[in-house]
Amino acid sequence: MERRLRFFSSGAMVPTTGELLARLQEMADRSQQVAAESQQAAALNEHAAAESQRVAAEATDRAARALAGLAASILRVCDRGGVALDDRQRARVIAEGDVDRLTRWLDRALVAETADALFDDA
Repeated sequence: MERRLRFFSSGAMVPTTGELLARLQEMADRSQQVAAESQQAAALNEHAAAESQRVAAEATDRAARALAGLAASILRVCDRGGVALDDRQRARVIAEGDVDRLTRWLDRALVAETADALFDDA
């Protein structure tokens, strides 16, 4: 049995240097663990943000291709149906970004006899 001198202050045992160093080491280890976990969480968040941006860019690209396909369909139906569109009207169809309006125009292009009938929003 090891015998050593212990000190007390206000009824509480005063820790030895070794005990203080052990506590300090525990605190440093916990601090390093928290820092490592924080870095890992930051890396995961960064990866998730990059993935979200990639998915959003793909969705935007798909939407733009769908709009362009719808506009091309309108122009093709007009050409096949004998509805003559001038350059300004063709540019209007190609530039349109509202899917509902393009859908209306496609529906009208199927039965329209003139360009005015295609664009008539009255």
